[in-house]
Amino acid sequence: MKPRAVTKEDLLEGFRAVGVSHGDTLYVASSMASLGLMSNPVGDALWALREAVGGDGTLVMPAFNFGFCEGEVFDTCVTPSNCGILSEAFRALPGAVRSVSPPYHGVVADGPLAGEIGAIVSSTSFGRDSVFQYLHDVGARHLLIGCGYDEGVAHFHWLEELREVPYRFWKRMDGRVVENGQVRSRSYFMYARRLDLDVRLDADPLGFAFEEAGVVHAHTVGLCKLRAFSLCDFKTFAEPRFIQDPLVILRPECRPQFKRERSPVIGIDHIGIVSRYADRIRDLLGVLNCALSHEAVVKELGVRCRYYSGLDVKLEMVEPVAEKSCVDGHIRNHPALPLHHIAFNVTRMDTALAYFQAKGYAPIDGRFHADPLPGRRVIFLSPMTTGGLLVELVCDDAPAAAGDET
Repeated sequence: MKPRAVTKEDLLEGFRAVGVSHGDTLYVASSMASLGLMSNPVGDALWALREAVGGDGTLVMPAFNFGFCEGEVFDTCVTPSNCGILSEAFRALPGAVRSVSPPYHGVVADGPLAGEIGAIVSSTSFGRDSVFQYLHDVGARHLLIGCGYDEGVAHFHWLEELREVPYRFWKRMDGRVVENGQVRSRSYFMYARRLDLDVRLDADPLGFAFEEAGVVHAHTVGLCKLRAFSLCDFKTFAEPRFIQDPLVILRPECRPQFKRERSPVIGIDHIGIVSRYADRIRDLLGVLNCALSHEAVVKELGVRCRYYSGLDVKLEMVEPVAEKSCVDGHIRNHPALPLHHIAFNVTRMDTALAYFQAKGYAPIDGRFHADPLPGRRVIFLSPMTTGGLLVELVCDDAPAAAGDET
């Protein structure tokens, strides 16, 4: 028997069945394919949503568009939403307000809170001052129309950013937006998926576990599955799981890449600076309230080293005291580039050398050198293998090797 066509009244009854009521702030994600039996699914859905929340309720829908990231000018009046036909129709409604901060993860709102939502200024998509934090803070409800958790719940990305999951990184996004009729350059930050890893997400298992916890209201209208829940309940359920397992919504086959050999590096010991303008740099360090903490001459390298403390990491000024010292070439070839090397503390020097050599990073000469600080020796990795960065390994346990100079 042919299924009965769904009416807008059926849809309104379904929204009420999942707990949507007058006065709600309601964030709506949708896939309209399951409402194909309706004669006017978009218009009827918009009518039913407005009836469900009433005149004192605020409707919010995603209006994501990544053209800004690809060089396109973003204009709230003409840039479409790429989140489906319902979202795009909602964006085009007279009086609907679109957030633009940042533009690629904007939303559209209509109702008493629309002005506040459109005025939110945030440098990131899902941060503590974002639209998505605001929706949680005002006690908004989330409605899924015909779509699942993975495709419909943007607040999973909100939790990824709040918990700073390890498979994402901060990426600056520069582009242009139309403001008051003028095209202006703007910059935002996206917590984007890492490019060096296979990052594929599936939030549905966590979403179904949330549903099984009994705080999600579900109902079916025709072929369309409706789900609704409080964003406060969502955070209460999901955030502890992100804390316990930051990879909780990463696909299982993507997880092994995070099980890596433990690095012998335990921190940065110091950053080395070599410059013909050392006096000016020392003046700058004084302005930064960095104090000289140690000074020594390393005769075998022909340099004087001065350590400055006062920041979270020591800074080392390295200056030649002998002709043809190891830093002369850097001063001649890079007079305007004072960064010379980064020194890392390692647990054991023999273990660290084996670790780096196994990964293709070769020592410059294979010899230990005296350190300006007592009781330590160091070894350098060749810039030819590190991409041009001189790396120094520092360890207290490094014994004197045969033939080492002191």
